[in-house]
Formats: sequence, structure tokens, C-alpha cells
Amino acid sequence: MSDEYQLNIYLMDDNNVVLYTYQSGILICDSTWQSLKGVIRSYGTGVRKIMYEHIGNCANYWAGNYGAMIDDSYLSIGNNIYYSSGKTHSLAGWTIDANGGDGWMVDPNGYYITSNATDTKSQIIDL
Repeated sequence: MSDEYQLNIYLMDDNNVVLYTYQSGILICDSTWQSLKGVIRSYGTGVRKIMYEHIGNCANYWAGNYGAMIDDSYLSIGNNIYYSSGKTHSLAGWTIDANGGDGWMVDPNGYYITSNATDTKSQIIDL
């Protein structure tokens, strides 16, 4: 069995009403690094906030943090880049929506690591 990862991006108005959704679908994770990129164009007017969400799952349900490893995620709007990656070496600024198994962890290299069962974290960027 392989671990799983999914990226969801929600474009919202001032009242957190979702105007547009991007979902990557499930990415099967193995021992090699993989890159996932989501591009959103032609989404209309009224977007004031962006929420993006990482969902990871360790398919083997082992104890400890052995699921998908996430690094260097960021949001780019035009020439502006908003970093929200493991480079911060903490979960500060993230909302933990699901903390399955042993929960989220940031390892010494700054990678986010998911645990057994499903882990979900999200962050809202106010434009």
C-alpha cells in the first residue's frame, strides 16, 4: 500500500463563500519526491481570500509519523509569492482540521509529515 496526498485550493470572497475550487485528486506517494502544481485561471471577480489545504494519509496505519512528507509548498499570485512551507519549522499559521493517528509533525529538516490515518491542515491567505 502507498501513502496518499491531496491538495485543495479554495478561492473565497470576504464572507468566506467559496467561489472556485481546485482539487488535485489523490496523488499516490512512494519513496521518491514528486511535484504537484495547481494553476487557476479565469476564475471571475470577487476573490478576497485563498485557502489551501493539505491532506495526507499513511496507508499502512503504522504508529508514528510515517505518511506523506510535504515540503516547499507556496502560493504565487502574479509576481508575489506567499510561502507557507516546512521552511518555517513549525505548524504556526496552519489550522489543523484533522489530526489522525499521531497527528502532524515537522521534522528537523522542516518537512511536514503526516501520521497514520488522515491528517488535514489548511491556511487562509487574506489578499
